[in-house]
Amino acid sequence: MHVLGVAMIQQFSLKAGLKKFGNVGEKAAQAELQQLHDMQTYFPVDPTELSYAEKKEALNSLMFLVEKRDGRVKARNVADGSKQRRRPGYKKEDAASPTVSNEGVMITAAIEAHEGRHVKCFDIPGAYLHALSDEEVLMLLKGPLAELMVMVDPKLYQKYVTYEARGCH
Repeated sequence: MHVLGVAMIQQFSLKAGLKKFGNVGEKAAQAELQQLHDMQTYFPVDPTELSYAEKKEALNSLMFLVEKRDGRVKARNVADGSKQRRRPGYKKEDAASPTVSNEGVMITAAIEAHEGRHVKCFDIPGAYLHALSDEEVLMLLKGPLAELMVMVDPKLYQKYVTYEARGCH
């Protein structure tokens, strides 16, 4: 068997990605948030109308930046599901994101290369945003992520941002 090569992509947290990529990283993050806004994925909620339990159970929204092989910087927004995994009666299949794992892609690619197969790839922008869900999930955008979301539509989002001694929430 011959292995021609495997390209691994390094992803950066929003903070590290903004430090590394600067304005290009900020534009990538804004494009991802704009897509969430345009597809009406997030609806702002007044934090003063949430109970203590709802605030405690809100999932942190995380953003990662990656530099593609062609030099473009892309952002990916995900939910920190660690709070979901601690809930009583949690089932992984109920909370799993409908995306393929990196390991699955690499293993499949290695098998296809070994078998000499021809492979075509395509991207469905925001495919996970089209997934139906019967559950309402509260997402918390903190710090720079909240500030970038406000930049998408200041009139809509600014009034939902709260500031605490530790920073923007």
